[in-house]
Amino acid sequence: MLKTEVYLKTANDFGVSVGVAHSIKFSPLEDSLDVVENSTYKRMGSDLAINKIIIQCIEIGEYKTLQRELYRIRKSKGKRKVSELTIYKEAMKSINSLKKSTKENGSQTSTKPKQIYSY
Repeated sequence: MLKTEVYLKTANDFGVSVGVAHSIKFSPLEDSLDVVENSTYKRMGSDLAINKIIIQCIEIGEYKTLQRELYRIRKSKGKRKVSELTIYKEAMKSINSLKKSTKENGSQTSTKPKQIYSY
């Protein structure tokens, strides 16, 4: 413990407050390891799958489209509880269908082109 005079003198000399250090306790490695629970692992698995979808969209240059689809899907689902992984999978599925339809007919819509009749 520092005397009050020493604390104030040191603080004034350096222009900052002085903290007290805590001693470090060493323990065997086995005592400090934690066991990962199954529920944590399952939750982490869905997070990893979401990260994989995001990385795929970045690689193919469709990240902006992914964010738009996520917004559209979340808005259409409303207040219903749907897992994030399900939403991301739906968005990825719609992005893939958009890419497929763009390759087929040059349009960026997922609907079939309407036939125009002339009279």
